[in-house]
Amino acid sequence: MNPVGIGIIVLVLGPVVFFIVRAITGKSRRTMGRRMEDVIAGPSGFDAELASELEGQVIGTKRAERFQILADLFRGKTFFKKLELTLISSGVPLKPAEFLGLVGISTIVMALIGLFIAHKGLVITILFVIFGYKLPWMVLGFLKKRRIHIIEGQLSDSLTMIASGLKAGYGFIQGISAAGEQMPPPISDEFRRVVRSSQLGMDVRDALRKMGERVQSYDLDMAITACCVQLQTGGNLSELLETVSQTIRARIKLRREISAATAQGRMSGAMLVLLPVGIAVALKFINADYANLLFTTELGKKMIWGAIGMQTFGCLIINKMLQFEG
Repeated sequence: MNPVGIGIIVLVLGPVVFFIVRAITGKSRRTMGRRMEDVIAGPSGFDAELASELEGQVIGTKRAERFQILADLFRGKTFFKKLELTLISSGVPLKPAEFLGLVGISTIVMALIGLFIAHKGLVITILFVIFGYKLPWMVLGFLKKRRIHIIEGQLSDSLTMIASGLKAGYGFIQGISAAGEQMPPPISDEFRRVVRSSQLGMDVRDALRKMGERVQSYDLDMAITACCVQLQTGGNLSELLETVSQTIRARIKLRREISAATAQGRMSGAMLVLLPVGIAVALKFINADYANLLFTTELGKKMIWGAIGMQTFGCLIINKMLQFEG
């Protein structure tokens, strides 16, 4: 690639990186007085949806859209609401329109990189475009899985703490508040949201269900369902929470055992994927003329595409074989 092309790519990537860092690290600048005005301005009777909206305003999630055109275009769409829920469950402080704008920027940047690298290679450019479109979604999925994994690891101790508080004479909300103060993020953030929603007038069971919708974890849904049933029918809630905590601990232990049992398979899959690439790079340095036949001849190019297809198919099979529902 010539220096001019590199310079153009750097000029394009610079603002994109700045936007990503600012979007991820930036926080709402609304003052406490403005937030309290939003709460005070509301009616005296709160329903569930209004309480949820006010909850978002109090914790500072309401702010101006950075991509107002996209927000107006997709507002009310089903996938837009699902994307908003996914962003919340991932812990990413972006609005759906902002994320879609980021996807568009990533796609354009990767398309430009593909054009400069491949020149007139249409197939490679299309692959770069697809990768640029998929990259933000893959990162979002990774962040969502990581946050769910962290919350599930903290859930058992949190339930035990709430059960201990109930035995000591605390109320259920007081126990959740104590867990929110003593547990680390991200589960402490979710507990504080539940407490804040309850303070705004939302029913405790509705606040717990909202938390389940935000986190999207099977273990948490199991605990929430048990709590909601027990709160409605009555009974010894502390014993129930301890039982659920033990069940979650057993599930986590089973997942870890499965992870240890499949570690060799995952390592073998990684080696099978990286080995051909490593051999190709080594041949490029050892005997460049011999390796260039793969890239300069028609048969060599077909072999490369065939190898990529078989590698992808093999990765999918290995990944499917190593998936267990625990």
